[in-house]
Amino acid sequence: MDFLVWNEALSVGVPEIDADHRRIIDLVNKLHEGLTGLDPGAVVSDSLAALVDYTEYHFSREERAMEHCTYPARQEHMVSHRRFEEDLRCFQDDYNRAFPEGEGAKEVGERLLAYLKAWLVGHIIHADGALRPYIASVDDAGRAMNEVEDIKFS
Repeated sequence: MDFLVWNEALSVGVPEIDADHRRIIDLVNKLHEGLTGLDPGAVVSDSLAALVDYTEYHFSREERAMEHCTYPARQEHMVSHRRFEEDLRCFQDDYNRAFPEGEGAKEVGERLLAYLKAWLVGHIIHADGALRPYIASVDDAGRAMNEVEDIKFS
C-alpha cells in the first residue's frame, strides 16, 4: 500500500507540474517501502538522495513557470522551496549519521516521512494551488518549464 496517493485535489492543472508531483510522490513511496523493508539501509539512502535531487530539479522547473506567468507571490513561494530543500538535506545528514551504526535510522526515516507527507500535501494544495489561476492563463507555461535543463531526469 502506498504511503502517499495522488488524487485530483493535488492537480495544479499543468501536466508538467502534475507529472513532477507524481514523480515526487513515487519517490516518497519508494522511501517508505525501503524504510519498512527488512534491510532499509541502501534503499532509504538512495531514495532520499533521489528525492533531494529530483525536488531541486522540480523546483527549478516550477519557478521557471512562475517567472513566465509573472506570479506575484513568486518570491515567497521560492523561499518555501529553499526551506524544504534545506530541511531535506538536514534529514539526509541525520539519516546518514544514524545509519552506519543502525542507531536511530528508522526513527529519522519515520520523522522524515511524516514531514514529507504534511509538507508536500499542504504545499501542493495551498501554495501550488494558489499558482493555478496564473499558470492556467498562460498557454505555454509547460514549455517554459521544459526550458530547464533536463539531463538527469529525462
